[in-house]
Amino acid sequence: MLDRWVLCSVVSGVFAAPAVAQETPLFGVFSVRESADDKNKTDKPASFFVQWPDGGEKVYSLDLAVSGNVLYNSSRWSLEPTVELHRKSDIEKPQDTRLYGAKASGIFGDPLRLAHYVGVSVQRKENRIKHQRGLQAGINYLPLVPGLAMGASRGSNSIRISWQPAVALEREDVQKAPADAPTGAVSRLFVGVDLYLYPLFDLMGSRLELLGTLKHWSELSRAASLGGEADSSIMLRKLVLTWFVDGDRHLGLGLDRVDGVDVTQGLEEQRYWQLAVKLRF
Repeated sequence: MLDRWVLCSVVSGVFAAPAVAQETPLFGVFSVRESADDKNKTDKPASFFVQWPDGGEKVYSLDLAVSGNVLYNSSRWSLEPTVELHRKSDIEKPQDTRLYGAKASGIFGDPLRLAHYVGVSVQRKENRIKHQRGLQAGINYLPLVPGLAMGASRGSNSIRISWQPAVALEREDVQKAPADAPTGAVSRLFVGVDLYLYPLFDLMGSRLELLGTLKHWSELSRAASLGGEADSSIMLRKLVLTWFVDGDRHLGLGLDRVDGVDVTQGLEEQRYWQLAVKLRF
């Protein structure tokens, strides 16, 4: 299973949590997931829910990214135009961030022993809550060491684990804002890790998944026009339990616990629980 998963990762051009390989050309070209610029490259599923209360406003949450790999025939390289939406109307500080751009990536080394993933991305970023527009660009690096369960699951017949660390540099340049709001650029260093646990593996395989995510940003520079000092302790913690209804792990139901801020996706600092449908292709 380990060798099969690693080979599937190389074919797809990204590192992902253990999953069944897609056989149709459509899924080799297009992807649907939570973020097109997931720095840990574990292909978290998109999530959404909608409520229509009687006599009230519609309530919804959406984390969705769609991309298409132009170089889908390559086992080492990818080039993808991307569209990404993050919208939440039901939390204390609403979120409405939209990103449009492209990313390119390459895999170097031996994916069965030690490989290196390097990706670059450029996106137009719109924060429709703050009415800001600008550019966001980054470069990220991930190691893949199957023997240490980095990117490939390991364990016994009853339980499997995998984890994926990542490091990245990110620059966000706010170019347009309301007259009373500042513009300027900020550069950040990102360090993060995803830890996957698959309990009851002998009964459910990878259909039952527990994911712990820790993301940390440190501002390396900040335009004087933005005011304040560089922040070195921007953090997001997430715990997600997902049950996939199909063996290919396309559709599932997930319970999320979110604590912190995600500056890349425009999520303000807050804490909440969320029950949502999960979708990944």
